[in-house]
Amino acid sequence: MRAFFTALFLLLNGSWAMAQIPQPPIEAYGNLPELSAFAISPSGEHIAFINRKDDLNTLIIMNRQTDERWGVELSDTKVTQVSWSGDSHIIVGAFDAMRFRGVAGKYNYSAAFSINIQTRKMKRLLGRTDTLYPNQTGIGYIVGHSDDNEDFVYMPAYSGSGSSSPPYSLFRVDLDTGRGRIVQRGNKDTKDYVVGSDGTVLAEERYSNRTNRYQIRTRHNGSWETIYDEESPEGPRGLIGTLPDESGLVFFREIDNGFNALYKMDFSGNFSGPIMARDSVEISRVLIDENRVVIGVEYGGLEPSHEFFDQALTDEIEAIRGRAGTASVRIRSWTADWSKIILYVEGSNFAGDYLLLDRSTGELSNLAKSRSDIPTEAISEVLTIEYKARDNLVIPALLTVPRGAELTNLPMIVMPHGGPEAHDQVGFDYMAQYFSNRGYLVFQPNFRGSDGFGTEFTEAGYGGWGSTMQHDITDGVKSLIRGGQVDPERICIVGWSYGGYAALAGGAFTPDLYQCVASIAGVSHLPQILVDEKRDHGRDHWVVEYWEGAMANGDASRDVLRQKSPAMYAENFEAPVLLMHGRDDLVVKINQSRIMRRALRRADQPVEFVEYKGGDHSLLTPGDRLQALQELDRFITSHIGAN
Repeated sequence: MRAFFTALFLLLNGSWAMAQIPQPPIEAYGNLPELSAFAISPSGEHIAFINRKDDLNTLIIMNRQTDERWGVELSDTKVTQVSWSGDSHIIVGAFDAMRFRGVAGKYNYSAAFSINIQTRKMKRLLGRTDTLYPNQTGIGYIVGHSDDNEDFVYMPAYSGSGSSSPPYSLFRVDLDTGRGRIVQRGNKDTKDYVVGSDGTVLAEERYSNRTNRYQIRTRHNGSWETIYDEESPEGPRGLIGTLPDESGLVFFREIDNGFNALYKMDFSGNFSGPIMARDSVEISRVLIDENRVVIGVEYGGLEPSHEFFDQALTDEIEAIRGRAGTASVRIRSWTADWSKIILYVEGSNFAGDYLLLDRSTGELSNLAKSRSDIPTEAISEVLTIEYKARDNLVIPALLTVPRGAELTNLPMIVMPHGGPEAHDQVGFDYMAQYFSNRGYLVFQPNFRGSDGFGTEFTEAGYGGWGSTMQHDITDGVKSLIRGGQVDPERICIVGWSYGGYAALAGGAFTPDLYQCVASIAGVSHLPQILVDEKRDHGRDHWVVEYWEGAMANGDASRDVLRQKSPAMYAENFEAPVLLMHGRDDLVVKINQSRIMRRALRRADQPVEFVEYKGGDHSLLTPGDRLQALQELDRFITSHIGAN
């Protein structure tokens, strides 16, 4: 560990300051990471990971003692996760946009596959299961593993064949055949299950969209009882899993200071706690094991931190985080006894490195680099800053600064995040790092409405689309102009999803501020968003109610939403616009970009539009992300090109 941190110290103290700053090719940034999804087996004997080459994924299994390696080709599968079920099977989660017989349109279909490391055979879980309801999209969710027999997992899915409202049941699935059998039959309102280490169903979670009732049911003396019942117009609540001793369930709840926390619910429905919480920072991720036993939490904010039930583990991880400089340290996988942990580090000086911590010796070794073709000396520094909006609300933000450049009169790219209930943290943002490497300052504001900074901060954005949320972005840009860090004649705003909306809103509502506007999978016409959501979910669904509140604070009349829609203000644009969208985007449908293009053309405004056949919301289809970055590079360079 000392040798690793000695090298780290040299990096953090500018050992590359006088060196020539390399410029890796755009492919190094635009391609998906070469290595990803590292997972260590419970015994620590094997490590599995994804190796991506020539747009194809291969699952690699490595024996740590012998260094023997073998692989399973996954083609261009969009892998979501890799994990272990005992030491004998690897689980691969994946998704894709698919059509179903007799059903209009495409849907995001998820599935899980098991690979027996002895026979090296792969099976789709819940495949060839007769009692499975046809044409369902999400059958890759695993809620538990059998401790007494590691050849089985527990998976919820819709069952039956004839009903339009099928029950959501729990299946026990054989990892070697993929077949499942029902062990607990739910109903149409069932949303989730919690399973104990011995396979016992500890709890069933239900939510009725018709009555807005949220319920938790557990088994007492052989029969099921409802131990918790509340009205919840916002949708299902925050059931996470169980405590390590299975003495109770673990829930997300809000505490008095407006931040979330973990609470215990006993099997009589009584809450106690909080059991994990911090002032002024949100829990952004809960670490759970294969049976949803809560191990600890990752806190949000600009730089993530951790807390575990094991205080020694908390101290070790936080010590590593403290030495890593301006970087995020995250736990990716661990052995059953927690003696070995795979960490992922990204940020200033790290393009995404996997490290192996051996807690028995204290050794921290380099496991792999996810992007081996981006050298450390090419990585830009990520700074955390705060500024005040016009109403004095403090806005946290990130600046990615070109290495070796003076923070004066730089061309700038503004990159508002998606969500909008998300937030940007210190890390390796491939787009921010690419443009910073080419000489641009990159500004990422966490405007009100972002999560991670407390409920009050998030809810301050409700109804703020195109107004207060947009003002926060504008005020940050103007503060950097006033401070002399930015050339006011060379600013472009670029966003993805909600960030694409914010980019278009910038062009529509502050047209004199930007010299170019780029929207990837962005929203342009808010009334159409509600039309799509009502068609997909039903007019009375809680998802529709959420979007009405988020976009317009409940006053979601067509006139109000039109006033917030950039497509209605196409004549205001002064900057050229680049639109990019995947045809298989099922989150923000491509009609949003088509509406914007049509409006700009009618207003005789310059607009380019790139459609990606088969492209999803995140452009994970091979080649799409690289092409998008190439298009952005060409577009931005032509309008505010950096020196």
